[in-house]
Amino acid sequence: MWKSMTNKIKKIFRLLLALSLTFLVLVFAPRVQAQDVDFDITALDIVADVEASGDVHYQEIYTYDVNYFNGMRVNKDYGGHTLTNYKVGILNSETGQVDYLKESNNQTDNTFSYVDNGREGTFTVYRRTEDQKVKLVLEYTLDGVITNYNDTAEFNQKIVGSAIDERLDVTARINLPGKVANKEDFRAWGHGPSNGQVYPKTENNQSYIEVEVPSNPSNQFVEVHAIFPTSLTPNNTNVVAENKKENIIETENAQVEADRKAHQKNQLILLSIAAVFALLGLPMTVFLYFFYFRARKKANPQPVHVPDHVYSLPDDVSPAVMAAAVLRPEPNSDDFSATILDLARKKYIHLNEIKKEKRGFLNFGTDETLEISLNPQAPSRDLLQKHEQYVLDYLTPEEGQSQTLEDISERISHHKSYRKQQNSYWTRFKNNAAVKGERLFGPKPKIINALFALCVLGIVMTVIATFLSLVSFWPQMGWQVWVAIMIWNLANILALIVLMVLVWKKPPMTTQQDKMTKEWQGFANMLEDVGQMDMRQVASLPLWDEYLVYAVSLGVADKVIDAMNKTYGAEELETLSMPGTFYSNPFYINQMLRNSVSENIVSAAPKPSSYSGSNSGGFGGGFSGGSSGGFGGGSGAGGF
Repeated sequence: MWKSMTNKIKKIFRLLLALSLTFLVLVFAPRVQAQDVDFDITALDIVADVEASGDVHYQEIYTYDVNYFNGMRVNKDYGGHTLTNYKVGILNSETGQVDYLKESNNQTDNTFSYVDNGREGTFTVYRRTEDQKVKLVLEYTLDGVITNYNDTAEFNQKIVGSAIDERLDVTARINLPGKVANKEDFRAWGHGPSNGQVYPKTENNQSYIEVEVPSNPSNQFVEVHAIFPTSLTPNNTNVVAENKKENIIETENAQVEADRKAHQKNQLILLSIAAVFALLGLPMTVFLYFFYFRARKKANPQPVHVPDHVYSLPDDVSPAVMAAAVLRPEPNSDDFSATILDLARKKYIHLNEIKKEKRGFLNFGTDETLEISLNPQAPSRDLLQKHEQYVLDYLTPEEGQSQTLEDISERISHHKSYRKQQNSYWTRFKNNAAVKGERLFGPKPKIINALFALCVLGIVMTVIATFLSLVSFWPQMGWQVWVAIMIWNLANILALIVLMVLVWKKPPMTTQQDKMTKEWQGFANMLEDVGQMDMRQVASLPLWDEYLVYAVSLGVADKVIDAMNKTYGAEELETLSMPGTFYSNPFYINQMLRNSVSENIVSAAPKPSSYSGSNSGGFGGGFSGGSSGGFGGGSGAGGF
């Protein structure tokens, strides 16, 4: 009996021991968590070499901005052609050479695999990456891309497919195997986004097609259609025995004309809608007021009370994210400047004012500019948010450790590649912060944009309607009618302006959004009125250094600087992140920094996207709508 009980006790003890060990393993064992895949494809640069055989050899460079991923994937829709001679590599940023990868199906790091399903080929690159920029190089040849007709040779391909879920800059150069002597025989057209440009060019005995599409939208193909003499592809076996040149030119010119008419039609439709709005006048304005107040009440039935002055940061977010959340739809140049100051405060960069010789005719003496130096002992870059990293990249000199804002301006003016690079950093900063701001604030009611658009439309068309009525009917109307029309339309315009101010200052928002907005407004009010307070009682000096960064985005930096200069001595201010002069005179932030940054951003920006269907004849110009039927529309790229 005792032996039986002893055995049972041993079994229970063993069971408890096993459970205890299992518990300890579960609690104290290192936890492995899957990291979220996060990357952007920011650019695609293509070089295509047309061969005398009619085959085309491609080199495509995909620029990935990676937080984390396991690898990259590129699909090539080869449209019935045969894909051969492929190579995959990574562009070495230090040597400028391509480090080619080995093809393998074992999915080990720094290898790639290729799968062909008969319609498209899929390249899968296995390369686990964190916090890096990766330039993926894909090289391959497609046979029979060029079609030789009796009177012309044709290239017709979607060089960028519609399966890329990223907004990216696209450049392409399609080299012909020789020089086209007669301009009339060399034409090129582009199809895709309206801001795309395509030009047939000949330089140094080499004819080529140049394509550029800044910020090509996600899932938007880029198609190139070109013709050139068959003498350049004499060994081409893809031959069609018919005359095609004039038909191609007429078809493309018809598309250009259709785009022009569609553009005019859209303008006419907008004008008609605006005219109807102007005729409705005050009744429509009254309806918009009703719609606005009803939307506000529905979104926030019980508004939260927040004090007029808030004495600490309402939330631990960056100035750019704060601005995108509660101040404006997306960050502006002031928020970029605020981020620069924040990088200085966080000791990633040093700011110094320096004197430089004035340049140009009749410019004598010296001028002041802002020098930005990288801090060799800066904290880890990984501690910065993505949009802050883009600002740091924007400020990083191509050579050395420092540069001035004037240096950046000069490079933007004289170097196209640098201009594109700086605009890319600015755009990615703006987009990333805008997304974070939207996530923080929550979705904004679509009614806001609709109300703004209708108000602006109403004002413009009321002015037009007033002018037309006076010009058309002035001889028949008495002064009483003229006065009545003016009063009616001026009242309508004033009412619409007031409504726009209301929508801007107090848009419809949820209770939480209303609370967040009021808290940041209260913080801005405190900074605005800080000159009437005892700064030492409100916050410590390092906190005021941090608050100054937000004051730049909130538009009250001069008030904070004046108050700091009056409250603290020069020795105290010298202990902060910037030179003491920055805290003694608003000029250094308002003029030297903000104005220079704003000018550089504007200078680097490409021309605004607009209707550009002006490539009549195929001699160069804007993209057309529609498609010329080129293959390759299913191509795409991504990561995993």
